[in-house]
Formats: sequence, structure tokens, C-alpha cells
Amino acid sequence: KNLKPILKNNMSYLSYNNVWKAYEITDRDWNLSPINSTADLARGTGVYDAATNTLTEYQYSKNNPYVHVLYRNPGEEDGYIKEWDDHNATGTNREHIWCQSRGFKAPNGAEGPAGTDLHHLQSADGEVNQNYHNNSPYGYVDKTLSYSDAGTKKSFLEGNLLGTPIKKSSQDEAKKVFEPQDCDKGNIARACFYMVARYNNLSGTDEITQYEPNL
Repeated sequence: KNLKPILKNNMSYLSYNNVWKAYEITDRDWNLSPINSTADLARGTGVYDAATNTLTEYQYSKNNPYVHVLYRNPGEEDGYIKEWDDHNATGTNREHIWCQSRGFKAPNGAEGPAGTDLHHLQSADGEVNQNYHNNSPYGYVDKTLSYSDAGTKKSFLEGNLLGTPIKKSSQDEAKKVFEPQDCDKGNIARACFYMVARYNNLSGTDEITQYEPNL
């Protein structure tokens, strides 16, 4: 109740199409692809100030190196997107960590603030998003039973599992759950916590809409 007005204050958000541009900043590995990289300067994608180590007037190029996506092992070279053009099942998706079907969906697709909130709308591997997560809730997979591992598709997807949950509540109708790789679990948990804190009606006074849902 107390966090919501703090999080909402002065909040700005992007269109669904423009979130791709943000990923080049928010999900770029700045160690592997530093701010003053020769490639950036050669493409004219910004003005670099070595004294302050800042880049201004950044431009979206669709070809920035080393953008990390959810569900890909960041320790494997092949897990990085270097040609930032492929946004389908074999490339990357805009993944709603908090599924739109679980509480909100604007009539014209993902719209802000909730539908395009970058705290939960993150770049993710298309194969895992579409064929493993999709409509399956997050959970711990029972590895004593049969399950699917996305690593059988590509080695850098190993650890993303789809199968029978270890523990099932009486309210959970899901027959299968999706368990993401360990290195993504913390970010996913924080994103879900944020969504509840930002989009709630604990005060009972907020107007609930498809854009400002009650999660």
C-alpha cells in the first residue's frame, strides 16, 4: 500500500515497439561491450565522453553486440544476441514475466504502463518463451519424473525445464510448470514482487483499468 505511490510517482514508460530500443541499454553486457567500443563510435551511435565515461545521444541500431536475454546461459558465447534483428521463435521475444493473461491485457495488445513496464517486460529467448514458459506458471519441476529441458534444443538453453511441479496447491490448476535456469530466478522473483507492489489496489481507492490493473 505504501510502496505503490512511491513507485508510481513520476513514472514514464515506452510503447511496446520501443522497448526493443531500451534492451540495448538495460540488457547489454557493458563488460564485454564497453561504452567506448570502437563499433559503437564507428556506427555513430552516440557521443562518448572519456572523462566521465558517459555516452549521450545514443541511437538504436538493431545490431549491438552482447545483449543478454532471459533463459540463455550468460556464460556461453552463443547465448548472446549479436545481430539484433531476429525477434521470432529462433531469436528473441519481449517476455512478460507477469503474464498478461494473469490480470491484465489492453485491448490493442501490450500498452503502458503495466503492459510495457520494463521491470517485467524483458528480452527473452524465443524458443523457451514460446514452447516452455508460454502459459505455464513458474514452479519447481519434479526431476524424479519425466520433464523437458530446453538444453536439448540448444546447449545455452540448458536448465530451463517444463514438467510436473514438485508441490501443487489446491488452487493451482496447472498440470505443468516452467522452471527457469537458476541464474534468472532472482530477477524473475524481483520482477513479480515489483508488479504486485506497483499494480495493486490495497488502498481500495484506485481506479482499476486494463492499463492500471489490480495484481
